Amino acid sequence: MMTTVELPGDLLERSIALARRENTTHKALIEEGLRLALAAKACSSKSLGRMMARRAIMATPDPPLPRGGLDLKGTLPMTAMPEQTPQMPAGFGPIFRSSPVLDALGGFMSRGADESLEIGLLIGPNHLNARGYLHGGVTSTLLDVGIGYMLVARSNGQRRVTARLTVDYRSSAQAGEWLQVFIDQITEDGRKTLATGRVMAGERCVAQAEALFIST
Repeated sequence: MMTTVELPGDLLERSIALARRENTTHKALIEEGLRLALAAKACSSKSLGRMMARRAIMATPDPPLPRGGLDLKGTLPMTAMPEQTPQMPAGFGPIFRSSPVLDALGGFMSRGADESLEIGLLIGPNHLNARGYLHGGVTSTLLDVGIGYMLVARSNGQRRVTARLTVDYRSSAQAGEWLQVFIDQITEDGRKTLATGRVMAGERCVAQAEALFIST
């Protein structure tokens, strides 16, 4: 099916320039953006239902524990793992600016610079919890680093510190999967910057976050 889409001039120019830098086609770039946008919308549409479900659970009295306590053996992860593991895209390499904690964890990657900077993580053994799935602390670290670094890159190097980070976990992930951070919205108010973002494993949303940063 063929269709025509009108784009604002500045958006079209930026898209064409990015396609040239990434050595891809404008059509492929638009298709990738549309797939990611649809995945983000699907992820966001589930947020309200999950929030209401959490409220209902909080309002429900806890049932009595069975005699002998709880048996957690065989507990299932939040979601089933996909049949195909998302792979790291070409062009990513070791993150351009590391730190002792990132060195200890390993696997943090970056690609591009300025407005085209991208941050991701190739999940390895150091990132797993005791049950063999991605640890929530690693996910929050990826969101903090990814959103923070990309904000700095988009503001001519203006440094920021994290004042608040709220994370909603959406699905599990496992070793060998590629995770990538995306910023959805940025709101600036003086020295304060409020940003929302997400971690994606292919078209699967792993976590969403709202972060408040303060310029230094």
